[in-house]
Amino acid sequence: MTQTASKPFLIGISGGAASGKAEACKKIKDVLYRKAKGKKVEVLSLSSFYRELSDEELKLALNSEFDFDHPNSFDFRYLADVLRKIKQGEHVVLHKYDCSAYSSTPDVQEVPDDVDVVIVEGILTFYQKEVRDMFDLKIFIESDADTRLCRKGIFKKR
Repeated sequence: MTQTASKPFLIGISGGAASGKAEACKKIKDVLYRKAKGKKVEVLSLSSFYRELSDEELKLALNSEFDFDHPNSFDFRYLADVLRKIKQGEHVVLHKYDCSAYSSTPDVQEVPDDVDVVIVEGILTFYQKEVRDMFDLKIFIESDADTRLCRKGIFKKR
């Protein structure tokens, strides 16, 4: 992982819902803090890149009929712009997304211009080639559907 101070190392993590992406991010961040003291690590969630819903889509979402796991739910152009700015060493401010209100919140997450490592996690992190090609390291978390459904609380393990 040799990068210059001005060019952050980008890690992409993808996998199915409840496959363990967030846990993998936490473990990577913990290891980097221990092994590479002083390194600045930021974790971004693909959910910060949900696009704004139309009135019709909002009605569907309120009735649990909108598919937030579909590629059209995300603003990949915005994600690509953000990653490009991070790669160029720019300070970035992102609005967080409130999944219960189906919209961006006033709360923000900042990625400082001197960040060393940025981890982006989400189910469709590698969907778009332009975004996928920006990552210095790509990790796919594979987990069988039964395990993922149990983690989401849909089914109980026997």
